[in-house]
Order: sequence, then C-alpha cells, then structure tokens
Amino acid sequence: MVFAGLFSALVKQEAAAAPSWQLDTSISNDNQAISNGNIMQTDVSDDGNYFIVMDRDVNNTSAIDDVKVFERSNNSWTQKGPTVNVHVDVINWTYSYFSAQINNTGDTFAVAFDELSGSAAAGYVHVYEYNSSTSSWVAKGNHGTAANPEYSDIYPPSGAVTRDWGNCMQLSGDGNRVVCRGNLSNSAVDTYYMFDWNSSTNSWDRVIHYLNGTPYDYMIYDDNGTARKFNFSLIYMHKDGDMIFGTWTPQQNSARVLTWDAVNLNWSLMGGNLHHSSFSSSGSQGRISKNKLVVTLTNGYQTNTAYQYNPRIYEWNATTSSWDERGTNGFTGIPYNRQANWLISHIGALPNTDGTRVVYSNKIYTLSNNTWSEESSTPNSLYVAHYNENVLVLVDESNRSFEMYAYR
Repeated sequence: MVFAGLFSALVKQEAAAAPSWQLDTSISNDNQAISNGNIMQTDVSDDGNYFIVMDRDVNNTSAIDDVKVFERSNNSWTQKGPTVNVHVDVINWTYSYFSAQINNTGDTFAVAFDELSGSAAAGYVHVYEYNSSTSSWVAKGNHGTAANPEYSDIYPPSGAVTRDWGNCMQLSGDGNRVVCRGNLSNSAVDTYYMFDWNSSTNSWDRVIHYLNGTPYDYMIYDDNGTARKFNFSLIYMHKDGDMIFGTWTPQQNSARVLTWDAVNLNWSLMGGNLHHSSFSSSGSQGRISKNKLVVTLTNGYQTNTAYQYNPRIYEWNATTSSWDERGTNGFTGIPYNRQANWLISHIGALPNTDGTRVVYSNKIYTLSNNTWSEESSTPNSLYVAHYNENVLVLVDESNRSFEMYAYR
C-alpha cells in the first residue's frame, strides 16, 4: 500500500510537470509593453529570448511611435534599454504599412514606415543598435532627416521609388542585412532592394546584383539564365539572410523560394513554383522554418466576406531538387477576416523547427503518420503573430493587445 501510494504520488507529480502553454505575466501587460494602446507590430528572435513591440495611434499624426525591446532570463521578461521614440514628423504623413524586426542576439532592431501620399519621402527604414556602455539604443548608420530622407543610408535610388518604401522590410538574424520594398507611382510592379552593413565605413551599402555581367541596383534572381525582378507582393527572409520566400507573383497562384549566391551576387530560384492546384488564388503567404527544411505556404481565395486560407507545408527533396508536400491531407480552410487582422506580422501558418507541429490562425496541428490532425486551439483563441519551440505571441486585433505564452 505504501508503494502504491508513492507510485500514485509520482504519477501525479509527473502529470503536473508535463509542459503546456502558460501565460507569461511578466510581459503580457498592456500597461508595460504598450503605451498608446493602438496598432502595433511585433517580432521575436529565433530562440525566443528577445521580443520587440512597436505601437502608435494611427488617428493622431503627431502620436509617438514607441519601440520597446524585451529580454527573457529565467522565464522572466525585462525591458532592454529605454523606450525608443521613432516617430518621424513629416507633413501629411500617412501610414500604409509599418514594421519592426529584431535580430537574434537582441542588440539590433529595424523599423520601417511607408508613405502613401503627400509627403516629401517615400518612407523610412531606420536601424538601431544597443550601446552596452551607455545602456541605450543608438542609430546604426545614417538615418537622414525628415527634411532630407534621401540622406539616409537605407533609401532607394533617386526617382526609383515614390511610395511604400520599407514595405515588407526584413532584418537578418545578425542585424547586418536589410531587405525592403518600394513602389513607383502606385504601379502594379514592386521593387526590392538589399542593404548590407559595412563595418569599415559604419554605413549601409546598397547591394548591386549581377547576372551575365549586367549590374542591377535592385534585387534580381536567376531564372534559368534570365534576370527576374523581385516583383513579389510579400516576402519572408530567413534569419540567416540567405533564403527568401516570395509570393503573390505575376504568375498568380504561386510562390517561390530563392537562395543567395554570394559568389555571383544574385539570388537563385530553388525548385519551381509552389502552389496547390485546387486553388485559383491570386496570392499566397508563407514562412521558412528555422532549420530551412520546411516551407510553410498558405494559399488563399477570396469569398464575399473574408479570405479563405489553406496551409500546405513543403520539404526540400535534395534528390529530385524539388519541393515535396508534407502530410497527405493538408489543413482545413479557416475563414480569415483580412481587414481585422491586416496588421499582424506575416499572417499565415507558423511551423516548429522540424515541421511536425504548426500553429495556424488560432489552431495547433500536429503531423503523425504523414497526416495532419488538430491538436488544440491556442489559448483564448487569439490569432498567432509569432511562434517557435518555446514562445507563442498572440494578438487580439479588436483591442490592439497581445499576450505572450511560454511552453513550460
């Protein structure tokens, strides 16, 4: 009986120790992380130990854009450095998109603001780095001024972009590569530019791309010997800075994966188009998993009231040099109100490292015997903004708040 009692106690203790998603109260507090209580952008480092949040009031053009960086230690979050006011005071400034990205070591972040109309600038991309001696955030490179945004290191060539500069901005994990997009006179074709940090000059250099000896000051990729412009509507760059997922191409219902060729200074097409034949969408969204073995693709089609998304996960097959779909049944389409969730970073399905678990919208799916099944709903059924092995960031667009969960 004594043995049975001890065994029962051990079983209960083991059951209690089973990991689960737990609300991280050290940071899931709007008063601590959010100042204006309005639209925000968030990002999390690959290891889940650094978190950035930016908020502002879009109804007040003189509002402050506050950026805060948090660091996790011993399962507790503390703010790293002071709050940074990155507001750019420009006449008739209106925001189309804005974004915030943090690197993997938590010492560099980038913010982007896009201009829609009436401004002297197409938009801004600013990078900050942490000065440990003064415990403060300082400009990494030249930010220019509101009157002369073209003096910024990260700015398009003269006359090349008139709006949306910085749209879809991406920062590499080492904080030394920035990719962003611009638009010329509201045309249907977007242009992407890549900037690398030059430690010798302490400035950002626009990377010139080459193919067959021809230089291009914008990003291109080699499509069987033809230079293709990066005219994707959306991209996602892996934190290593050498792989990009591009989507919403002129080919319609397709997406492409590109890899950086540091020798020839261009991007190369990795496999063919990714799409699912059962959809007739004009677009897709997706991400690349941390270990680069799995690409998460979300195909969508528009209904009368919302966008419908059905994720597909693809794994690179080195033998056939193609992408194989993982899982035989895919996922169930979930109506997704695009307007209500327009500002969530990288809307779509987010995979764990090995692609066996996916958080999509407000559902968690697992892969077993090559079949996907619903595991559970996310806490409070909120929409997922970021996910890795240990951190889950949920966004409630109705009241512009977020919640952080830790898997422990």
